[in-house]
Amino acid sequence: MSSGGSSVEEQVGQLERARQLVEADASHCATVVRGILEIAKRPEIELRRWCSSFLVDAFTAIELDDDTKKDLSVSCLGTILHLLNDQNHAILKNAITCAASVYPYVFLSVIEDQGQVEVWELLQNIKRRCLELWSDVHFGVQAACIKFVQQVVTVQLYGTRDPRLADSRDISLSLVPAGHQLIDPTVEAEAHGLLDRLLQVFKEEEIYAPKITSALNSVIPIMRSRPSTINSILRTVLTFDTSTKMTARGSSDMRAELEFRFVDKAMKVLLGHLLKLNALPKHSGQIQKYLSTISQGRASEKLKKRLAQSEDDQSKRVKLEKSTTPVNNSTVMPAGPASYTSLFSLISPNDPLVSFDAKELPPEIAVSIALAGIATANQELVNNSINIVESRYRSLLDQAPQQPNSAQYPIDSYGDENEESDYDPMDVTKNEDEPSEDEEDTGVLLPASSFSLPEPAKLEESQKRKEMGRIVERLISYSNMSTNILSSGAESANKGINRVAVTEWSKDTWIAIASRLLTRGVCTESGMDEVIREHVFKYVMGNFRDRIEIIVSWLNEEWYSEFVKADQKPDPENSTYYKWAGKILDQLIPLMEIEDSKTFLRLLSDLPELNKTLIHRINSLCIDPYRSQVGYRALKFLIMLRPPVKEDCLDLVEELYNRDKDPESTAAALLKRYRPDAIPKPSED
Repeated sequence: MSSGGSSVEEQVGQLERARQLVEADASHCATVVRGILEIAKRPEIELRRWCSSFLVDAFTAIELDDDTKKDLSVSCLGTILHLLNDQNHAILKNAITCAASVYPYVFLSVIEDQGQVEVWELLQNIKRRCLELWSDVHFGVQAACIKFVQQVVTVQLYGTRDPRLADSRDISLSLVPAGHQLIDPTVEAEAHGLLDRLLQVFKEEEIYAPKITSALNSVIPIMRSRPSTINSILRTVLTFDTSTKMTARGSSDMRAELEFRFVDKAMKVLLGHLLKLNALPKHSGQIQKYLSTISQGRASEKLKKRLAQSEDDQSKRVKLEKSTTPVNNSTVMPAGPASYTSLFSLISPNDPLVSFDAKELPPEIAVSIALAGIATANQELVNNSINIVESRYRSLLDQAPQQPNSAQYPIDSYGDENEESDYDPMDVTKNEDEPSEDEEDTGVLLPASSFSLPEPAKLEESQKRKEMGRIVERLISYSNMSTNILSSGAESANKGINRVAVTEWSKDTWIAIASRLLTRGVCTESGMDEVIREHVFKYVMGNFRDRIEIIVSWLNEEWYSEFVKADQKPDPENSTYYKWAGKILDQLIPLMEIEDSKTFLRLLSDLPELNKTLIHRINSLCIDPYRSQVGYRALKFLIMLRPPVKEDCLDLVEELYNRDKDPESTAAALLKRYRPDAIPKPSED
């Protein structure tokens, strides 16, 4: 075939028709791929570009089964290595992307067949070439190399070793049998070294948003598929601070600002995605703190700019003299019934604020507004306002009916002041309700009218529950009180067998009140006890590690009320104690980590009673390879130190052992010690 332009165009047209055929029927993909492997080595750049693009699509976009991809990956290695030596950046990018796609499949093929020495050598050469291109100045090539390194790190690290949790499509070092002739265990160290090099971008002094975004998009999948890398990756990512970085020399201020914004946005999106998926529950607190730090930093910068801008604007405004006289400066009260509004109002009667009811404001907001107004008010204005209100009050007194005084009615008119009174306190025959002669004559004192408040309207059931919830929330808010409120005689009241439950206030005193209220108070008859339990449950689950004391106190009160104080013990299936103890364990166990082992043991040891149902909830902990140590430690503790539940715990251990029959497992070790008959003895041949 000639090398003229028309011939190349015709070949590209034929290749496009082949692409359309594959898009219509993916079963032709393998044939087309094998057919273009030699065409990809042709000198015409159009053909190499088309072939490299199609290879990328074949391994990423076109639906092919794993076996077909594995066979095609081995067949394409020579062509990919040839394209990696091209000078065109677009072809290099496609070749590296294709190498990243085929790397896991070729690695798996070598695992299954240890005789593929040439295939392994080709794969190593491809890896070396991609790592050389990682330092290329073209960003598209760098981004493809980062994706390739992600695949290498994922493949060359150990995945989950528990066959029950292993993904059949996950290709990792765990699949390599011991003593493999080609794959040396040192490839794990190489993967860690590549990961460190990948994370180096977060430690560089200069910031380049596209490179950092590519690195973030690569390390997040590594963390999710290889949990052993989480600590090292998060330690580097969460110490990354854009405020300490510089942009490339010669960059404008606008470009620098955009660089920082893009990086912060990428951090928020990717780390926020991890939080939403709850992929890293152990590190969620660190991630949330880091995200809040980013937001606060950017918000503070914007606030500084706004303050500077507002100061400039204020400096340009014409300063007006502050008025020192209120708008409504009338010193005479209007005729008619007097009110506090007319006495204290200093605004114009036509002002819309006159119709505003200040009682609608919450007390704390009203106080804040008043204090802020007083702090910023002109002193002369305040003095004038006080004088106006004082004058109004005096005019109001002048308008009131005059009361009798000594000037109007001299003392002589009532008799000599030295004359003894006719009043005899021992004389009970006189009717005090009857007016005296003096009162009848003067007509000044009038009988007081009776007054009574109307009875409050009865609350509906929904309103009762809402108000009870508010009461519990206020009780919980008292846990933050720092002042100790010691009741009178508390020290003596707390001595002896008749001591009271609460003699002084501490941060956990509220739970004693709430638990007594829902188990022995009026709430047990009104149906409000479940409202209290729901609020207490939500509160303790908000931070169970620091609130384990509250959980224990609450459940002990529930158990005492049902199983000790009650005349008849309840059925465990209908027991309130077992219901809420089960809900707490159901919520706690998925959140338990290895560091929470002591907390979990504390909870199980202080719960007043356990049954088989509660114990079998530990099952999910024991089958989790990362947290099984917590579950088995709890079972061992209960077997040794809580004899009433020993047999139930051993039943669960025996059930766990019968699942895999592993003689080296922790379950087998416990059974050998406490129930040796459950383990079959080895047959004697």
